[in-house]
Order: sequence, then structure tokens, then C-alpha cells
Amino acid sequence: MLKLREYQYREEYTYYLIQALKNDQRDLFRSDFLELQPTDQAEFFSGLDKVKQQNVYRFLTVKEFRVLFQHLSTEKQAQWMRERSRDSCKEDRMGATLCR
Repeated sequence: MLKLREYQYREEYTYYLIQALKNDQRDLFRSDFLELQPTDQAEFFSGLDKVKQQNVYRFLTVKEFRVLFQHLSTEKQAQWMRERSRDSCKEDRMGATLCR
């Protein structure tokens, strides 16, 4: 596994991962991201905005995301769960909240 902190230019490696997310390059992102230590995956994920976090979630399998999720802080885990819950709920025309 690669260790993000070992790169002389951490920002450069992060930049390439973000570009792969933005350009919807799933295979490229996965090949590089999954080489990172789980703690580095969690650190990278925590630094992303909500849209990019959603892309990471889409790109990874449930098992792969579970490994990342376990290395997030409790606060970040709770925040992610709240956002996922909020994203899966919508109001109908009568104002009732419907969740998938």
C-alpha cells in the first residue's frame, strides 16, 4: 500500500485523485485510492466537499467504503450518516417527509 504522507508532493497526489473524481474516472481513481492506507483514505475523504465525497461513495464497493468509514472520526461518521439520511429524504407536495 502507498502511504500518502510519504509523497514528497502530497498536494500533487491529492490533485490527481481529485481530478479523477471530477472527470468521473472511476477505474483510475480506484487504482490509486485503494493503494493508500485506510487512515490516509479517511484523511483524503474528510478533506473533500460533499459532492466529491458522494463520488467516492459511488466509486467504491460497500466493503471498500466500510474500511474507509471505520477510520473516520466519530464526528465525521455521524456527519456522513446525517447527510446520507437527509439526501435520501424528500418532501412531498403536502409537506410530508418521505425517505427511501
